[in-house]
Amino acid sequence: MERLVQLIVLIGVSIFVYKTIRKFLGKVGGNLFKSFFIGSGEKYSICPDCNQRNGIDDIVNTKTISSKHEHERVNGKKDERYKKNDLVDKTEYTYKCKKCGNEFKSVKDEKRGSTDSILGGFVGLGNSITEYNKTISDFEKKYGRKPSAGRFDGSEYLLSHEEIFERQILKNEEEREKNYKLTGFKETDSERRTREHDENQLKKCQNKYGEEIGKRLFKQELWVGMSSEMVIDSKGKPKEVIEKVSRGKKREEYFYDGYKNRQGNMSYKFRVVLINGKVDGWNDITN
Repeated sequence: MERLVQLIVLIGVSIFVYKTIRKFLGKVGGNLFKSFFIGSGEKYSICPDCNQRNGIDDIVNTKTISSKHEHERVNGKKDERYKKNDLVDKTEYTYKCKKCGNEFKSVKDEKRGSTDSILGGFVGLGNSITEYNKTISDFEKKYGRKPSAGRFDGSEYLLSHEEIFERQILKNEEEREKNYKLTGFKETDSERRTREHDENQLKKCQNKYGEEIGKRLFKQELWVGMSSEMVIDSKGKPKEVIEKVSRGKKREEYFYDGYKNRQGNMSYKFRVVLINGKVDGWNDITN
């Protein structure tokens, strides 16, 4: 019984102290309290009639107009490439001016849960937990099991490496069966695109140079006396060309397979030498 009486007295004293402090501090105290816990110290606006600055105590109505993530795709879904992707609320505040009594509206964009305040931190934590739980739920719906430990990339749970490999094998077999019905070749979509590209390249070379030479160029063969045009049709355009003219002869060097060396300069692995537009030789190099 004594403890109950003590509790009642303590509650009464606490209420009295709070009211006394609130009355003493007035609106200043209220603003500090709201700013500390709500993080709304910047929710003020200027009255268009009398230029009076109005703060959070002068807000008479709040309405959320729309919400969207900072980074969104065209379809309105959250862009998962950004790990920090706050939800932004477009909020309409209605103020009643404390000087002239005019009511006016002000629209502000605010990141949900990103205020520098205690409540803002709790809101952000709550949103993170909600998104975290949703990723688990989405994963279970998609794959029919709980996610493996250590396979969370910050935006979604991932399959294990073994599961990815198994699913890729299954996908490849499905593609091979589908392409076999369409083309008569058992191949994946990637293999089909490569084959079709090679067939087109071979056909171009044979139409231009004849069947035998076309085959050799398609295989990227080189021989002394072939023209510069044949070299380009066979190996593609060189990454770098050096030209010199000496004693009436034009010397060209075509460089291929470029890479950056330890000094950060460009080097090449293969060189073709042409004299007066005809291949004179070639070799593997390291500049």
